[in-house]
Amino acid sequence: MKISVLKSKLALGFQRAVVIEADPHFAAQIRGYAEDIGVHHLEVCHDIEELYAQDQSRHDLIILDWNAKGPNSGVGAFNRVRHDPRYASVPILVISGFVDRNDFRILEEFALTRLIEKPFTAGVFIEAVQSLQDELDWVRAHEKPLRKLMQTVEFEGAQLIKKMHKLLQDAPYPAPLLLMFGRHLSREKRWSEAREFLQHVVQEDRGNVLAMNELGKVLHANGQHQEAISVLKKADNLSPDNLKRICHLGELHLQQCELEDARHNFERVLTLDPKWERAKRGLELTSNVQNYLKERQAEAQSVPQSFASLMNTIGISKVHGGQLDEGIEHYESALHFIREPDLRAKVMFNMGLGYLRHRVNDKALLWFMRSAKSGGRQFVKARPYIEDLTRRTVWTDEGLAVVNDNPVVGDAQDHAISSSSRTARKPETKIVPKAPISLPNETKAKPGVLELEDFDTDSLLSGIAEEGFS
Repeated sequence: MKISVLKSKLALGFQRAVVIEADPHFAAQIRGYAEDIGVHHLEVCHDIEELYAQDQSRHDLIILDWNAKGPNSGVGAFNRVRHDPRYASVPILVISGFVDRNDFRILEEFALTRLIEKPFTAGVFIEAVQSLQDELDWVRAHEKPLRKLMQTVEFEGAQLIKKMHKLLQDAPYPAPLLLMFGRHLSREKRWSEAREFLQHVVQEDRGNVLAMNELGKVLHANGQHQEAISVLKKADNLSPDNLKRICHLGELHLQQCELEDARHNFERVLTLDPKWERAKRGLELTSNVQNYLKERQAEAQSVPQSFASLMNTIGISKVHGGQLDEGIEHYESALHFIREPDLRAKVMFNMGLGYLRHRVNDKALLWFMRSAKSGGRQFVKARPYIEDLTRRTVWTDEGLAVVNDNPVVGDAQDHAISSSSRTARKPETKIVPKAPISLPNETKAKPGVLELEDFDTDSLLSGIAEEGFS
């Protein structure tokens, strides 16, 4: 019978933990230590893929062996988990053999993260977990009061920034506080205050990579792309293993059409984690842009200046060329990097048109509906298409289908045919707006101001009637 004096002394709040560890003997050791701190259920996963094959919502503590075997290195596994929104507030205890602090600089960029070196005693393990519990308790206790403070009208501008700096200096756990302040100002689109606050933090602590990350995001959102690249490169030099930041650098280079730099950064991410979806999408877009620019240069044609217009033009060219699957794949990848709701609505609208001209009417309707939801009152061009297609929509045994005009209600299912052969009709032209869609010209735009240029979809619209949606 095992007797532990530690059980009577500790009452930590972690109930369900998971350890990512391939060595069964070491996992058994961790299990014994976990029981000492009150963990009721400990699950063992041999690698990160096994973790993601299960229900991830049930764990309140993650123990990661940095040297666990599998398709992901410790760096890749940590990035995958720590950047997953489901695990944003879940404490992570990293365990490793010989520790060279230079190899673990990424851990310092995140709250609720600790590192211990093998071999270790039960006391060392419990001390690290206790430290995680203390930080988690502090965050939970202070989160609501701090949010209330930031929403107080009397604290604005320089006064709010001064107050936040004072709180940051006095806080025992500054990392979660820094994130809370910076992201609150960003959500409220108070760009100048967010920039001033984060720049001041970086000036006082030039090694604060977390503040550099947030500052880079603020500069990017405010249209200051080159400044954002400069800040994020400095952070990358200090801590080169943050895959989300590397991917962010790739995105910025892609939007600036600095394609070799974009490719380099996306490939860096995929070397460490081949399943990083955003990097795969970015690499695909980079290749699409490079191929498109070669074709335009050979034909001496002009190239759209804004990133969103360029993405749209490439998608239209693929769909017009009969490459529906490639065109839709391109549009879906572009949506990973276009943030503005109205621009996303226009890309979704063109995806609907792409499916419509190829008579895949159920998917056309889906993307028109997504376009209307994203565009709201700012972009309503999808609405007449939705009205026309929903008027001819029925549920069949195989799912949603769009049938021919004026079906007999009793025989509606008999008239529903497969997406590969169903017939579609263009909505009545009198209700389809003909004005060209516009996107911001990023080379001329000022912060907070959208300057528009023509975004031509007339050729696609007119092509539908001529080709019978083929």
